[in-house]
Amino acid sequence: MKILDSLKKYNLQENIFNLVIFLMPFGIAFERKMYSNVLFPMLVILTGIQIYKNGFKISFYEKFLGVFLGSIVISLIFTNYPIKDLSDKFMPYIKWLFFPTIFGQFNIDRKREKIVFLSVIITTLYMYKLGLLDIIKHIKMYSGKEIGYLEIFKMENLKLMQSYGSGFRLREIFPTLTETALILGGTIIAFIMVLIDKSTDIKVKIVLIPMILMGLFQMILTQSRGMYLAFLIVISLLVMIKVSKRILGVLIIILLGVLAIFRNTPYVKRFESISNGDGARMEIYTSAFKIFKANVLTGIGFDNFIQATDYYEKASHYQHPHNMALKMLTEMGVIGFLSYFSMMGAIVYKLWKTRSKLICEIMLAVIVLMLIYENFETVIVWKRASEYIFFMLGLALSGNYYLLKGAKK
Repeated sequence: MKILDSLKKYNLQENIFNLVIFLMPFGIAFERKMYSNVLFPMLVILTGIQIYKNGFKISFYEKFLGVFLGSIVISLIFTNYPIKDLSDKFMPYIKWLFFPTIFGQFNIDRKREKIVFLSVIITTLYMYKLGLLDIIKHIKMYSGKEIGYLEIFKMENLKLMQSYGSGFRLREIFPTLTETALILGGTIIAFIMVLIDKSTDIKVKIVLIPMILMGLFQMILTQSRGMYLAFLIVISLLVMIKVSKRILGVLIIILLGVLAIFRNTPYVKRFESISNGDGARMEIYTSAFKIFKANVLTGIGFDNFIQATDYYEKASHYQHPHNMALKMLTEMGVIGFLSYFSMMGAIVYKLWKTRSKLICEIMLAVIVLMLIYENFETVIVWKRASEYIFFMLGLALSGNYYLLKGAKK
């Protein structure tokens, strides 16, 4: 009711914007047609009206974004392969790359942040439901047992899931395992940041605790080694920055105990392929380095990796080099590599400088999680996850925007 009462301070146009940002997380995640055909066009129209009334605002982000887009154009000018349709190269990335610019035109106050947070809670609950349905479906498929939601957590069914090994990985919440792991991991980190914030209401904390635990359960079932490692690193950084050394020691002991308990489960054994050398990925990395050496400056053209590697012709289900740095180096050369990571570095720096705001602190942790995860996956390939994260990032960066000189005030 407090949120509804607060909406009375906004005019009609502003409340339409509030409705759009409320529906956006669920639209990006699950209702793609509504998002593409209704929500995003409405957001663009509202942004145009806002610019017409108040002038155009920019920030540091547009400068780095311009350089990054320029490096994409350069890579395509000097591409080794014919370009069939430029829209195929750019359109998947246009929406999420421009979310910060769009939200920078609006006043994203605390009330609007709460509107989006409520939407994320609803979206996450639906996401968890899909995850549980996926588990129920697999248990029935492998064992013939029909179980309900709560029965999943019976010891016999948990052991049954473990017995499937890597044959069962939670992957049907979103179209790809990468998107599932990243959105789950990012959501859990965001909820943890809200949970440990001193200003968070106790009722909200009570709601968040079971949601965090459910998220951890489902993230573990993805068996994504990259997300396991990225999540542990971010949590370790949070612990070192925000808690005492005594608590840090206790948490390390608990973590080692958990790893000891689960040492013979498929969730820990998934790491063995890393220590022993992941054959498929090592072959991909080797191919990527060969391509980079032959095209050091401008690469082979943005999004052309799959066309350039003999390995991929043999195993076309791999569509990217599973490493963001290698994707930039092979497809866009040193120019693209520097432009992308300069942009992301600037984002991290600005979020760090404004981390006194909760939403900035949340997105700082989530972006760091994404950057670590990019050592194992090329996140930019999967637009749903990128859109979800950059939508939230746009809200966090909105406070950095200012009117252009000479613009209408």
